[in-house]
Amino acid sequence: MPRRTATDAEHVVLTDHSIPRRPHRGTPGDPAAELQPFGGGQASQRDLALAYAMAAVGHKTGVDRTRALDLLGKVVKAAPGDVDVLLYLAEIYRNDGDNDRARPLYERAIALDPGQVTGSVGLGGILMERGDYRGAIHFWNDALSKNAGLELVRMNLALAQLKIGDRSAAEQNLRKAVDLNPAFAAARDLLNQLIRPQPR
Repeated sequence: MPRRTATDAEHVVLTDHSIPRRPHRGTPGDPAAELQPFGGGQASQRDLALAYAMAAVGHKTGVDRTRALDLLGKVVKAAPGDVDVLLYLAEIYRNDGDNDRARPLYERAIALDPGQVTGSVGLGGILMERGDYRGAIHFWNDALSKNAGLELVRMNLALAQLKIGDRSAAEQNLRKAVDLNPAFAAARDLLNQLIRPQPR
């Protein structure tokens, strides 16, 4: 399932359209490519950890990811209740396919802040991959109760509902996903397959 940053619960790819006054000193993945606080200001270890994590989400290699894991780990040890740090760390582990490390971080984030969405989206994905469709449905319904506009979550929820044989609920969620985004081809195609008369 596609994901954003920990704050959005779905990944986005950011493109730098800026025109720098001076050339970059390195490229992503190059040890010379260090993040710098804007305007020469100071950044706390937590700020740097989150900045590297934002750069690393969606990438499995490179200095950003390595530095993010190192800094996030240090911040979690110093402040184990920092929900944003827990979620970014979980997202990086999840991107690596390390669900055993990601799951307890998502669970801790949910326990600390039941109102956030990212933990529920991530846990739903982990449970779906393990074949626990009802568990995935629980967490994705929770996420959608907090943000009904997560069309990719709605699509995945419909897939889980189909896995347990609940075609009516799946159809309802696919219709909502298409209503949210009529250009969402995957949801539209699955909905069309679902409502097409079955051959006898």
